[in-house]
Amino acid sequence: MKHTILIIDDSAVNINALYVMLKEQYHVVVAKNGKEGIKLASNIPCSLIFLDILMPEMNGFEVLNVLMENPTTKSVPVMFITSLKEDKYEEKGLRLGAVDYITKPFNPSVIKAKVKNHIELFEYRKTIENIAMLDGLTAVPNRRSYNEKIKEYWCKALSTGTKISISIVDIDCFKEYNDNYGHLQGDVVLKRVAQVLKQSLPNKRDFVARYGGEEFVVVLWGYDEKEAYQIMDGMRKNVKALQIEHLHSRADKVVTVSIGGNTLIPNTHEIEKNVDSVDKRLYRAKSLGRNQIVWDDQEQNKGQIEVFLFGRLRLLSRQGTMTPKNEKMSHVLLMLVFLITNRQKEYTKQELVQAIWPYDKIQDENYQLKKLLEDAKEELGVLKLSFLHDLIVMRNGTYHWNTSYMCIVDTELFENLYTQIQNEQEGDNVYRLCERAVELYQGDYLSKVLNIKWVNDLRERYRSMYYEILSTLLSICYAREEYIKIIELSRKVIFLEAFDSRIHYYYLRALIQLKRNKEALEHFEYIEQEYYTVLGITPPESILNLYLEILESSDEQRYGIGQVESLLKETDLAAGAYYCDLHVFKNVYQLCSRRMIQNGETAYLCIINMENKSYLIEPQKIRLMQQLQEMIMSNLCIEDVFCKLSETQYAVLLPCTAYDQAVMMMESIINDFYDFNKLHNVELHFELQPIELAETLSLEHVLIKKKS
Repeated sequence: MKHTILIIDDSAVNINALYVMLKEQYHVVVAKNGKEGIKLASNIPCSLIFLDILMPEMNGFEVLNVLMENPTTKSVPVMFITSLKEDKYEEKGLRLGAVDYITKPFNPSVIKAKVKNHIELFEYRKTIENIAMLDGLTAVPNRRSYNEKIKEYWCKALSTGTKISISIVDIDCFKEYNDNYGHLQGDVVLKRVAQVLKQSLPNKRDFVARYGGEEFVVVLWGYDEKEAYQIMDGMRKNVKALQIEHLHSRADKVVTVSIGGNTLIPNTHEIEKNVDSVDKRLYRAKSLGRNQIVWDDQEQNKGQIEVFLFGRLRLLSRQGTMTPKNEKMSHVLLMLVFLITNRQKEYTKQELVQAIWPYDKIQDENYQLKKLLEDAKEELGVLKLSFLHDLIVMRNGTYHWNTSYMCIVDTELFENLYTQIQNEQEGDNVYRLCERAVELYQGDYLSKVLNIKWVNDLRERYRSMYYEILSTLLSICYAREEYIKIIELSRKVIFLEAFDSRIHYYYLRALIQLKRNKEALEHFEYIEQEYYTVLGITPPESILNLYLEILESSDEQRYGIGQVESLLKETDLAAGAYYCDLHVFKNVYQLCSRRMIQNGETAYLCIINMENKSYLIEPQKIRLMQQLQEMIMSNLCIEDVFCKLSETQYAVLLPCTAYDQAVMMMESIINDFYDFNKLHNVELHFELQPIELAETLSLEHVLIKKKS
């Protein structure tokens, strides 16, 4: 695998020279300014960075300062390559942390040798550091590695407002295990537990390290309280599932672990204070009997409530379940849901009344609210919680849900997953997150509540998020060729949301791939009918384009004139010359040559070539050809046609045009291109010739030929 070298320089000449010199042995990435270079260096694993000093906005010294302060890039070797030859600049660059300082013009053989040496040193240093950061027995990161990693994670969470979870995992009664089974066997247990914890991490960015003795520390990034709790509980169960005999444990007859943990958004730099609180929770888990988790102070002392607002409303505790007693949700439950959903806020009496009775005129608001609160306590009684009396707090004329009790709400978990999906880059992780979100969405938000604005607003918001997540999941499934899964997922919602074209698109695609053409055609006709009769419009182009695919493999060919016309016409407003592929261009050329026989007019075929007078890297070449395409389109008339022949050629068809006019058009395109690209060392030239008339046969000859 090639090492990656990043070049940060605003000079195309320097970039081209280095690219040509290094491309055979290394993967070369280019940034044309400091900000772009910093971003690439943070996201792409580089083995070496070339850095110019004289650049706009940020000079090379400023860029190096940022790279040295970033934990991700601070260890990557940086070589200055500059025209500044004074000793003071070289001293400054080396003092800031650069490994080398090369002045222009440079010697290619020297550059190659230095690059090789610096990359080898970088890889060797990385290997040594990795060894130093691993625990020798368990092969997971050690305490030193954790200390560095937690600082990086904590600072990042502090700046981004992301939740971070820290847990300490302790092997129950490990001293007794060593005393009775021996230290060698104890080492085997440590290794196996460490590997189970590592394998149970749901994401590469999550982290487990040996904290000391029989303790491990786990750091989870971006999960809310319930998700982090479930991940850690999964680890606890996985350790027990090893079924390692421990007859001397006070927790079980096999090896188990106790866990203390916490989830928070950091607001100070006091990492140690948080770790200390986690350690206390671990102590409580052990004192309560081991083989369990204590996640926060409230959970063990006061309990927790789980709230499900998608689909059928439910409030759950460990002792009971509360659901609506009839189809129409009562005002009591509406008040509870409103306060739970907005439990970080306090509401006045008038605001609460407006949320619960938006269209009713309440005569005695104090009496009605007092009655609601009494009824709420009665409804909540089935949860068998000892703290029912203070779940809803009344203070200074305001009402709010008591946030000191742990309340896990499915809509909040769903929103958190949605945010993670938006920020996640790894395809497998996006797939996993989408699956969890889709599973969590069990139906519309408070589906039994009608004509309440705040409910309707949230319902539409969550529904929109759900369909976006589902379409993302379907696209990944399609790429993985999981066509059956696409059909199963789509059928749950496809007739509820008739106008979400993304779901219909992947459903039809899956049917086509599985050769279920009859079903595909029937579903297309259903979509078409819904759009025409309900909205009075044609289905989206993405759906219409699938129609011919269905027909091509279907025994029954059925074309409606409206469908054909929709497929044939341009979807965008016509402007400038018509751009098409070579196949279409060929057909247009042949049609034009036929028409010339009938109308006697002249048409011209033109070829525009772009030649490099110096080396251009591929992205530059692509960009220049795109600019040339724009020049052709804007300079030619609406009836003119052109296509791309190769990486450096365009073909143009000019119907009903005189020679002088054709030459003038080509020269206008070339002049505009040069005006727009004064710095690029490329040359354009064109060839021009009239289109030949189509060769024809008489109808009599055609019939004779067919008979023969």
